[in-house]
Amino acid sequence: MDTILGALVTGAAAALTIGLWTFRVALAGRGRKLLSAAIAGIEAVLFVVVFTGLVANLGEPVRLTGYALGVAAGTLLGLFADERVSHGHSEVRLIVPGDGAEAVEVLHRAGWPATWTPGVGPSGPVTSVFVAVDDRRCEELLRLVADLDPATFVTVERLRHARPVRLPAGFSQIGDRRRPHRSVWPSRRRSGGRPASTVEAARRPRLRRG
Repeated sequence: MDTILGALVTGAAAALTIGLWTFRVALAGRGRKLLSAAIAGIEAVLFVVVFTGLVANLGEPVRLTGYALGVAAGTLLGLFADERVSHGHSEVRLIVPGDGAEAVEVLHRAGWPATWTPGVGPSGPVTSVFVAVDDRRCEELLRLVADLDPATFVTVERLRHARPVRLPAGFSQIGDRRRPHRSVWPSRRRSGGRPASTVEAARRPRLRRG
């Protein structure tokens, strides 16, 4: 019983230690120096405690198994914490064949402040579309892009610094917790009763109120 309890304690401590390490590395990559240093100090103390207990019980496979499972769980915990509390920003870049007018229109109607420039790729004319987005909403934008065209070439790059500027009404700015305007996100189709896709909703013309 003591061995199992010890394995659980070792695994929990390992999960916390590795979780803090994963989270600290993610913060350091965004330039959060002071917070990263503070987490590193806590992480160091926990590591000494876990490592000391592990070395003293190397002959117990149950404790080693608990440590290994704790490391795996800690990695997932750190990544999850990074996603949930992230205040960073990323730039999503799309390479769209042709003039890209439809893709830009769909993004604008969905509230994303897309900027585009024409270019030439190996297969001919293309359009590069750029959107600065909060990390916590990056997956939301990528889902819209996948609905628009699953074959679109997409890159995501972390930004060390981004300064918001004033945008026209209806656009989602970085650091703004408001959602895109609801007029482009209807919940039901008129026929069939199934939810309308994001792209179909964004493609619909806006109705003007008389």
